Amino acid sequence: MAVLGPAPVMARPVVVAGGPTGPSGGPTGATGVTGPSGVTGPTGLRGQTGAAGANSTVTGPTGASGVTGATGPVGSSLTGPTGAGSSVAGPTGSTGPTGFGSTGVTGPTGATGATGVTGITGAGATGPTGPSGGPTGSTGPSGSVGATGSTGSTGTVGQTGVAGASGVTGPTGPASGPTGATGPTGTSGFVFRGAMVKKAADQTTANYSTAAMVAWDTEVYDTDAWHDNTTNNSRLTVPSGLGITKVVIAASINVTLKAATTYNALLIAKNGSVAFSGAVGISPYPAGQAGFNYLCVCTGPIDCTAGDYFEVQYEDDDTSVTIVAANSNMSIYAIG
Repeated sequence: MAVLGPAPVMARPVVVAGGPTGPSGGPTGATGVTGPSGVTGPTGLRGQTGAAGANSTVTGPTGASGVTGATGPVGSSLTGPTGAGSSVAGPTGSTGPTGFGSTGVTGPTGATGATGVTGITGAGATGPTGPSGGPTGSTGPSGSVGATGSTGSTGTVGQTGVAGASGVTGPTGPASGPTGATGPTGTSGFVFRGAMVKKAADQTTANYSTAAMVAWDTEVYDTDAWHDNTTNNSRLTVPSGLGITKVVIAASINVTLKAATTYNALLIAKNGSVAFSGAVGISPYPAGQAGFNYLCVCTGPIDCTAGDYFEVQYEDDDTSVTIVAANSNMSIYAIG
């Protein structure tokens, strides 16, 4: 029979109450000092070795292990308040000592510190404004003008408005006003335009056996350049720019030294021809008698336009006669 030793003494765990809650918002306290480890309880007494069994092979029961001592409480870790006025955190407080037993209640979070003052805005000057854009390009060429639209139809004439009332008759003027100044004398209603030409000297030994135009080399009068004494001097030509449409022509020939019983004739020609409307001529040749020494013709109004010309054509069987300058001539004048 084995003899048991005294029962082991059981160490009771020590319960340490938690420390008080740190003040709210204070500075973070210094880290607390780690508390000392709890005292290890004494090792229980080793039990007596039991008596050997009958066969001396039975081991006695192992004695119970001693109770482990309780762990000391952890110290509280209170956070200090955030520093006021700036965003810089205040210094971390030292850790407080580790309390005994269970962890103490965490204190309330301290109030958030005020936001720090915003820094001064940099004083750098704003750079000059760049140009708003490149130079304006040249104006493009104008487009071609479109075709003019057709003219719209004329609208209908509106009705005639009602006649307004007659105005009041003004007072009667004086019986007679002063006589005005006499106006300038007007030009005559008829402006004579014409020419007369003749020979400067007798034309002797003249041969008109073949009808020919008589030349005139002296102007008695010429109002509008009807005649030229040198160029085409047999002609009287209707001048341009005067609106002349009708003329009258007259001619007279006086011949001497004419043989008896010879034929002679005097005609007016227009533009080189004796055949025209209003043509005239004379041929006073009686059978068996000498021709006359004086021949005269005169037309009625002859239609004409600017540039038409007139001449005297003479014919005589005698091949050598004298045309007397003083009594021979041709004239023309406008009547319309």
